[in-house]
Amino acid sequence: MLTMVEVITLGFMVGLSGVTFPGPVFIFVVQQSLSHGFKSGLLATTAHALVGVAIVILVTLTGITTIFSSPGFQLYIGFIGGFALLALGIVLLRNSVSQKGDIQLRRGEGGYRHPFIGGVIVSVSNPQFFLWWALIGFPSLGIAYDLLGLIGMYGWTTGILLSLFLWYGGISFITSRGNRYLSSQILLVVSLICGLFLTMSGVYVLAKYVLKLL
Repeated sequence: MLTMVEVITLGFMVGLSGVTFPGPVFIFVVQQSLSHGFKSGLLATTAHALVGVAIVILVTLTGITTIFSSPGFQLYIGFIGGFALLALGIVLLRNSVSQKGDIQLRRGEGGYRHPFIGGVIVSVSNPQFFLWWALIGFPSLGIAYDLLGLIGMYGWTTGILLSLFLWYGGISFITSRGNRYLSSQILLVVSLICGLFLTMSGVYVLAKYVLKLL
């Protein structure tokens, strides 16, 4: 039971690491919420979440999970995943200290009228999305699989979805009321928490997987 909680927590915190970066998806969700209200921001969030779920389903159906236990992928988890988690944690910690926290958006900004279609387009056309999957997503998904197999992958995905809807849903609700300042302050606090968690996770992953393979 504790392992499942750990897997869901890993997915949740790793998911937060992606959504708290003010990239194209974050900006699109905020823009939709400011321009068209909470429901539009939630639709954009749902579109982004479904793209992530589709990737996990694709990994499962294509049998890619068989490589998760291979020495090469274990090394990938250890070096790439460990260093990426550590680096991302440090970046988030620096951002939480240095940023003043001001979401610079105005009503009417943004290029896609339909929030769901726009959410899909912004997700799949965003290089940062695929970079996150390569450096953070797949290594941490491999850790979940290493712990509990396919059930661990689904638990990890549950954590990811919780982070998406809690974070983007909360931001959508707040910004739809026009309170960008509060959104920014929450962003800084979450960045600090995620930074601490990911920094410790990076050290743990490096120690567990790299030392095991040496």
